[in-house]
Amino acid sequence: MLGFWRLDLRWKVVGVAAIVLLAVSIVLLIVLPGIFGGELSVISLTLTLVIAVTALLATLVLSSWILNCVGLSNPNEALGLPTGSVRAIIALALILIFAIMSVFMFLLLTEPQTTTTVTQQSFSNMTGGNSTFTNSTKIISGSSADMIDFSKQMLTTISTLVVAIAAFYFGTRSVQVAKGSKETADLFVDPSGEKYWVIGHDEPIIIIVKPTPEDAAFTWKISGDEYTSVSTLSPNRLKYTPAGKEPKQVTITFALPKYSDVEEKELKLNILSPALSIDPHGKKEAKLGKAITVKATPTPKDAKVVCIVDKDKPESVVEKKPNEFEYTPTVQGDVILTYKLSKYPEASKELKLNVKK
Repeated sequence: MLGFWRLDLRWKVVGVAAIVLLAVSIVLLIVLPGIFGGELSVISLTLTLVIAVTALLATLVLSSWILNCVGLSNPNEALGLPTGSVRAIIALALILIFAIMSVFMFLLLTEPQTTTTVTQQSFSNMTGGNSTFTNSTKIISGSSADMIDFSKQMLTTISTLVVAIAAFYFGTRSVQVAKGSKETADLFVDPSGEKYWVIGHDEPIIIIVKPTPEDAAFTWKISGDEYTSVSTLSPNRLKYTPAGKEPKQVTITFALPKYSDVEEKELKLNILSPALSIDPHGKKEAKLGKAITVKATPTPKDAKVVCIVDKDKPESVVEKKPNEFEYTPTVQGDVILTYKLSKYPEASKELKLNVKK
């Protein structure tokens, strides 16, 4: 869960909300029978189904959140889950509903039905009046034939729907695997394209490989560096640490052997040592008040160059363009301009100027 701290605020809120929703759903499922006194009713069944489906959805959101934390989410699929997860969710929800309704119907049919019959009888008494006696009789019987038929029809309908959905899910999956075409197969690699890596400063490169279908095996090969410089962290995560400390060009190629029509993905790396060159350089002469333009060329190219002036005013140096500085001497004598890479201070160059009037 170290990836949690790298997430932005929105993803953190999603994760916390999913955990809270799942916990509340579990608590409600536990205390719900006590609220209705253990009695079965239409309301209790409806609430149980709604809470159960909510708990399932909260679990799915939490799973997606965890996959995103560890860098295994699939941005091309719904909820970032693996391919086919939505169909699996529908199948699981129907199975859950079928299981709950089956238990409900079974308990409802096995519960005794009580019927109370009230009868009244009148008698003539000795005074010539009438007396009325009320008699109640309780009859305990099983479920009615109509209730049994209705339960059978409901379970048959729901079970048929569950079987149809499951058959559709597994049938679609089988067709995708059998076709093995470009429409159902793909390969995602992050990072990919051309990148640079600075020796002594950058962390090892974590490479995430996501094949489609998810269980497809991928291969990789490396050129320009040792095979052992790439290690496996998990089935879909690799770590590359350049061997040695010399600049070089490295290419790592990824492919799906089973799907030859899927284009290979390449990660091209320029392994660099931080360096800096300036023009002009060395020792030069300058005139008081006359500007001198110095062009700096950093390695890597996007590194920020800074200029420090010694024995003159800091404002005498102005960056006119990116990595192009203009120095206007305001004092006579020896002045030293030091150019450095802000991120790589060990790479520096000096321009020594003898300023004359």
